[in-house]
Amino acid sequence: MASGGNLFCDEFFHQVNWSEKGKSCAGVPIRQHFRVNRPRRITILLLVGTLLAGAFLFLRFREPHYEGKSLDQWLAELANTTLSENQKALKRSAVVNEQEYKVWLDDANTRHAHATKALRAMGTNTLPHLLTLLHAQDSRFKTELMRLSKKQSIFDFSFSLAADDIQAAVDGFHALGDLGTPAIPQLIEALNKTNYLAYDIFALIAMGEPAIPALRKLLDDKDFHMRYGVAMNLGFFEADGRCFVPLALERLQDEHKAVRQAAAQSLGRIGSDAEIVVPALIQALKDDNASVRWAAAKALIHYKPESNPIIIEAMTPLLSDPDPTVKRTIIMTLSQVERGTTNAESRR
Repeated sequence: MASGGNLFCDEFFHQVNWSEKGKSCAGVPIRQHFRVNRPRRITILLLVGTLLAGAFLFLRFREPHYEGKSLDQWLAELANTTLSENQKALKRSAVVNEQEYKVWLDDANTRHAHATKALRAMGTNTLPHLLTLLHAQDSRFKTELMRLSKKQSIFDFSFSLAADDIQAAVDGFHALGDLGTPAIPQLIEALNKTNYLAYDIFALIAMGEPAIPALRKLLDDKDFHMRYGVAMNLGFFEADGRCFVPLALERLQDEHKAVRQAAAQSLGRIGSDAEIVVPALIQALKDDNASVRWAAAKALIHYKPESNPIIIEAMTPLLSDPDPTVKRTIIMTLSQVERGTTNAESRR
């Protein structure tokens, strides 16, 4: 009878509502039953996860391919060979000699160029998958599955996080450049449906010059949040964002302080066109808002030594700035500028 009762409870608990907690079945409290069957629940969830992973692999074969590799594989290669200045500096400090560093860097650059070629060869066929990755989210089920997988050792699961998918999509749009422009209407539509923090902004910026008309329209949006979201990320690709310098300079005159601050920060990350940017940032040092002055002072660190005399002359009288944060930043900037610190060195 006990066995039959337990079988009945197994069926019952598949259908039980959470409001039934505190009751019992065949003399077994519901809370206790869930405790007893927890290993089974973990196994079922993991098996479901395995099936979903299988479905994912099946769908992967429908992705565009180039030289026998799928789009996701080429995106992974892009991610592995996209090197920040910090990564380069760390590698340089870890190797035995300069030749070893040069070999490593040349290899990474060659692989990155080949992955970029692959993306461009697949062209607009990549756009549906890139848009899907760009809007990826970690579902509650996936989050729970990841948590449960850590509590068992039978299966070895590898999960792709939404953040990784989003970064892969941005890298993909960066590689495509002008070939990604057919996706611009969808990116704009997604932004209008969500908010200024959406990753669609990164995809637009990743395309570079072909996206300038769309970005300029967003920078003219009546909502300062949208203008801020775009202005803050114009320097996301640092020197590769040189084409966005005119847009950032325009936003230095924005009516909202947060947008002006964001524009100054982006100009600092881009670090080019000193002949027109340095005078604009020096002018921003006189802004009524302390946050804008701070951003302008910090941005000036990233400009080349030939601009130093102008920067020193303009900033020295500002050492009496009433805001302590701005004053500290001006002192730091002057210190680095007087030493002739270059753009790349200041980012390490």
